Amino acid sequence: QDVYITGSHDGANDGKFHISSATAQPLNKWLIDFDTRVAIIKDNFLPIDLDNGCEICRYENPYSHIVSVVLPAWQGRFYNQDFRKFFEKLIRMECPAHIVLNICWIDCRQMHNLELHFKTWLQEQAKTSINKLNVSNALNLVIEDITNLRSLYKDGILHDCDTDPSGENAIVLNQTILGNLNVS
Repeated sequence: QDVYITGSHDGANDGKFHISSATAQPLNKWLIDFDTRVAIIKDNFLPIDLDNGCEICRYENPYSHIVSVVLPAWQGRFYNQDFRKFFEKLIRMECPAHIVLNICWIDCRQMHNLELHFKTWLQEQAKTSINKLNVSNALNLVIEDITNLRSLYKDGILHDCDTDPSGENAIVLNQTILGNLNVS
């Protein structure tokens, strides 16, 4: 006979278990021995907004024809906003027209986490005896990292044209950031 356990601390003992024996104990208690555990494997998906009221923004199939390009914002030429524009334009020109590109410029910490979890996922898949639970857990970490990615731009300031005619650090859409919002 099988039994399902849910609601354990951090889900550590959640799952389907096969009962090998059950022995009655005093005070209406039972001693139950499990011989096997069948893990509940659940792969997460990237979040989608199906309730979006905008006809232009809504996707009928949000997992088709969308590619995420993740790039390091801190590396050499990529720190230069003009080179970023050139590089994005180049990627978009080389990409097939039916593909939607999501280009994200990330910081070193985000890249470290993404690379670490992606490598773990690849290593789990490359093992000769694949543990599906470990592969699923590693994949879920990668999906969580991708979901939490935020493009990094240089800081901008609001300025007065009379005091700073050059507009050196002016706020420019998709090139600067007003402040940092920590999203957990």
